[in-house]
Amino acid sequence: MSIVVQEIAGSKVIDWQPGSTRTGERVFIVYDDEDVPINHDDILEAADLPGFGEAHPDASGLWASGYSMRMLEDRANTWEITWSYTVIKFSGEGTDDDEAFTPGLNISIGQNVIDMWRSNPNKPPNVSSPGLTTDIGGSIVHVAGHPISMALPKADITIKSQIITNNFNGYGLLQHITRRNSEAWLGFPAGSVLFHGVNISKNGNVYDLDWSLTWDFWYHLRQVPNRSDIDGEIIDPGSCFVWFRQPFPLTTSFAFLPQVS
Repeated sequence: MSIVVQEIAGSKVIDWQPGSTRTGERVFIVYDDEDVPINHDDILEAADLPGFGEAHPDASGLWASGYSMRMLEDRANTWEITWSYTVIKFSGEGTDDDEAFTPGLNISIGQNVIDMWRSNPNKPPNVSSPGLTTDIGGSIVHVAGHPISMALPKADITIKSQIITNNFNGYGLLQHITRRNSEAWLGFPAGSVLFHGVNISKNGNVYDLDWSLTWDFWYHLRQVPNRSDIDGEIIDPGSCFVWFRQPFPLTTSFAFLPQVS
């Protein structure tokens, strides 16, 4: 059993009328490739369908806010699903209201104590996929294969914002968690900032959001010495070849974050 999702060609609609906000719509058909019946939950779990809060692929500022579905009369065990998109507005953006909430930015500069075998290592050309057998160079500081501690510079970043809407769901943000910035962001180089997540609290149709990120001096790379596959002991402690590993190899655009200055 495998669920098939097909977006109907020409079904994308983006609508705006004077005095109203933009809306959007996308239409899909969903069925099982073995022509067996599928239910509501099967459909919503289909990988290629939008989820609540996901951004519209062709229109910035529009987010998936609801859906309707019906079974087709002329095709057995096939459903048609229409996803609606609405504007989710960060309070304070594009408004003259003096009391509107303005997104706030806080950056706390500090350090992260890590293990280090080499000082002043070479940054790999690709920080997402560092060479698996490329020694990082630098100066040996370990003692017979045992690392020393290093205070690595970091910056913890928080953004406070508000969203005013009747329809909001944070599900679409899951795709960005534990990913690094694919482009430069707030002056930080591409790949150096990690998105941890967001805390969401609701009061009526006002959502308070606290976004959490961290900049890392080594782009979140960590030193790993060459160890034996058998016992995990360091091979040749005297020279101790060392490589970089990237625990967060995936990146994403940070365009989903509120604009701060």
